[in-house]
Amino acid sequence: FQTQYALSMACQGTVVLIEGEESPQSALPVLEREIFAVPFRQPVIERLRSQSGVNKPIFSGDTLVIEGRQLRGEVTQVRIGGDGVTPQPQDVSDTQISLPLTMPTLRAGVQAVQIVQPMMMGKPRVPHVGVESNVAALVLRPKITAVNAPDSTHVTVDVDPVIGKAQRVLLMLNEISNNAPAAYTFVAGPRNADAASITIPISGVKSADYFVRVQVDGAESSLDLDPASQHFGPKVTIP
Repeated sequence: FQTQYALSMACQGTVVLIEGEESPQSALPVLEREIFAVPFRQPVIERLRSQSGVNKPIFSGDTLVIEGRQLRGEVTQVRIGGDGVTPQPQDVSDTQISLPLTMPTLRAGVQAVQIVQPMMMGKPRVPHVGVESNVAALVLRPKITAVNAPDSTHVTVDVDPVIGKAQRVLLMLNEISNNAPAAYTFVAGPRNADAASITIPISGVKSADYFVRVQVDGAESSLDLDPASQHFGPKVTIP
């Protein structure tokens, strides 16, 4: 040893073989070998839009159009908010997928959309992990189906789709007036379960007619401001 230190102890390590008490089990022989070779074609999402037109709001029940490249695989699935949906074969092409938004688990707000293309292998052929597209953001807007103010301290709204118990909900009231209209915003309190109807406490709101909007996880409901429309509003009267 070439060192300036004084050695106090020297150790030598060796390998010790220990026989286990368990006997290994041999695997069954391979009866047939298969090789699967496929070209790497990763799907790419370029745009999400409503079937009703570009820049139109997207609601539950609408048909979502996914535009991109290499969207069609041997098996094509659409993942929205963690749930996988298989569109109809006639609604899938290499550049476009049409998907009705009718899933019962769908919630308003910003949802992640992704194309998943599993690989079919084996006998019988079963799906295995394949390729996935980039993630695109879908803003699914809530829709107010009914609104009521039973008194001057509460407003009840029915909303589609169902509001999750952990989702953040805002109620916005805008007075229908041409003379300095008032505006109010209220936050819904905690809830114990998902619900299609929610009652939100209000305070300090003067008696008048108001346009009503809700915001669920940042996605806002729409207003119809055409007085001649049968869907004018939605609106509510605060007593």
